[in-house]
Amino acid sequence: ILSTVSFATATAARMGNIHGAAFEVTRQVWALFARLFDAVSVAAQSLIPVELGRRDFIRARQVSRRLLQVGFLMGLGFFALLQFGGKPLAHIFSKDANVIKLICACFPLMALFEPLNGLVFVLDGCFSAGRQFSFLAGAIFVAAAVAWCGLYITRVFGLGLNGIWMSLNTMMMLRVVFLGIRYYSAQSPVPKRKNDQEYDSDSMSESEFIQPDPKHNNGKPQSAT
Repeated sequence: ILSTVSFATATAARMGNIHGAAFEVTRQVWALFARLFDAVSVAAQSLIPVELGRRDFIRARQVSRRLLQVGFLMGLGFFALLQFGGKPLAHIFSKDANVIKLICACFPLMALFEPLNGLVFVLDGCFSAGRQFSFLAGAIFVAAAVAWCGLYITRVFGLGLNGIWMSLNTMMMLRVVFLGIRYYSAQSPVPKRKNDQEYDSDSMSESEFIQPDPKHNNGKPQSAT
C-alpha cells in the first residue's frame, strides 16, 4: 500500500508544483481519515479474538458486524465533511487559488469512497483477528497491482489528480470486494455458526482456540495447597 501511495505521489509530482502541492494536501487528509479508521480496526483485532477464544462465535459475529457499522458511519461522516466542507478545509492548507481549486476538485471523488474505506479497515481488523493473514495479504497485493496499472495509465495519458485518486479508490474498492466476499463465505475469519459447532477455518486450528483450565492439570483437579 505504501509503495502504491509513493507511486501516486511521484505521478502527481511529474504534473508540476501545483498538482504536487494539491495532491499532498489531499493525501494528508486521506491519511488522517485512515488513522481514525485504524482505531476501529484495532478494536476488531482486540475484541473479536476474545470471543473466538471463548468459542462464542455468535458473539464474535455480532461484534464484527457492529464494528463494521461503526466504520461505515464514520465514513459517512468523512463523506459529509469533504462534500460540504471541502472549500473551507482547503483554505486551511493553502492560500494559492490554483492549489485550492485542485483540492476542491479532488475532495468529492475522495468523499464518495470514504464509507467503503471505513469497511475496508474494519475488515482488515476482522481478518487479522481470525488469523487469515495469507488471504489478507493476497487481497492487498492484487488490489495494489491494479492501482499501479491505473497510476501508470494516468501518467501516460495525463489524466490529472482525479485519475490518481480514481486509481487509489479502485484499490480500496477491490479490497472491500475481496474481503467482503470472504467474510460472508464459509471460510469467514469470523464464522457464522452456532457456538457448539467446530471452527474449521483453514487459517486456525482448533487447538489455538482452546484455553487451558487453570483448575485442572492433565485432566485432574489441582490441589488446593
